[in-house]
Amino acid sequence: MDNKIIGVRSLDIQTGLYKYSDPILDLKIGETILIGKAASLASHLRGIQVIEDYEALKALASKLGINSTELLSVLDILDEIEYIRIIGNKRKPTKIEVLITYFEETYERLGEKWKDDSPDEFEQKMIGIIQDLSNFRVSERDLVSRYDLKNDDLNIITHIGKNGGFIDSYFGNEQNYFFSPLYMEENPEKILSFLDNYDEDKVKSTLKLLDSKPGYPILNLTNISDSIILELMSSNILQAPAITASGGKVNFLFAPFVNTTDKEMIRHARNVVSAVRYGEKFSQYSELKDPGLFLQRLIERGYIGKTPHTDIEAQYGVLRDNGLGRIEEIVPGRYRFYLADTDYAKDVVRLARRMISANSTFDPELQRGIISEAWEERQYLSKYKFSEYIPNLSNIKNIKKSLNERLTLPNSNIARNKINEALNRLFISGGEPDVF
Repeated sequence: MDNKIIGVRSLDIQTGLYKYSDPILDLKIGETILIGKAASLASHLRGIQVIEDYEALKALASKLGINSTELLSVLDILDEIEYIRIIGNKRKPTKIEVLITYFEETYERLGEKWKDDSPDEFEQKMIGIIQDLSNFRVSERDLVSRYDLKNDDLNIITHIGKNGGFIDSYFGNEQNYFFSPLYMEENPEKILSFLDNYDEDKVKSTLKLLDSKPGYPILNLTNISDSIILELMSSNILQAPAITASGGKVNFLFAPFVNTTDKEMIRHARNVVSAVRYGEKFSQYSELKDPGLFLQRLIERGYIGKTPHTDIEAQYGVLRDNGLGRIEEIVPGRYRFYLADTDYAKDVVRLARRMISANSTFDPELQRGIISEAWEERQYLSKYKFSEYIPNLSNIKNIKKSLNERLTLPNSNIARNKINEALNRLFISGGEPDVF
């Protein structure tokens, strides 16, 4: 599996479980949790050049579910992958320098570290399953067969995943299916239950079409030949932004899967894509020949409408309504859109550009796993100035819960049995069991 995917999925697991404390996590996915904690801390150190107050770092780490003992191991990992340089005593550094500026490399290096540490077969299966579920639902039968899962393994995976908010299941077509709410729109069960009414090959073909053309334009519902797209539209199951301007009303359809956990940002980015797609094909006043270049110039120049025109108010009004900028009437009946001078507005446009153009360098993973309570602690790490922008992430389960208590996973017979098995091996062998 690709190293970056391993790093990202480890962070997804840790973010879902950062408030939980249960021995089953160390027993079954301890290496993945540790790599996830390293990814989580690295995410919150992004943009900082030097950390001068180690006690402040401990306070920040505690907000991420990393205690002071674990912090030493996490810092060792980040030091090993050359994300940081520790100056002085490793147990209480005089300062810590942050080395990596292109953050995407961090996931790749952490994924490589995970592989080098040879996680056991269960952890490898766990990562593989979550990756599979990031693309589409998988039947229990196929999951068991694909990963040669024992009954206990499947129960533990679903027990951890459901409590972490990254695995869930539903019953349809007379069998049980697993999916990941993390990588789907709202109401995933409704979407998946709807798709179960169609041939799976046809569903995959339609989803492939929507993936290949984000913002797939629908000009007239009566002319749609794909029955799945027609029902998705008429049932209002998926977000399908509509733009009404000089070329009439056009809806723009997107696949029901997302690969960034910031669903508010993805919703706003889709509105940007829809507005640009309208200008690409339907506006009678302007024709965009290169939407990706157009969005890059919007970021650099800060406005749309070098030559103001009538369609701008109707076409880009949704961006204004999303708080991404303002529209100004330059001369009577002719408008210009000004992008808000904020990191969030620019990141939304970058994400929209990435949807349209595979060559874009913006990575939506930058917003992944950010916990606002921890991000606020950054101000105490250093006297140097750095970005105060807090990524707009609020959808992952447990992020808004009080941090005054640590939660435990609900008691289960599986967890107790696995812990007892490990202890029995320890007592019988006189040494450490191989699960640690």
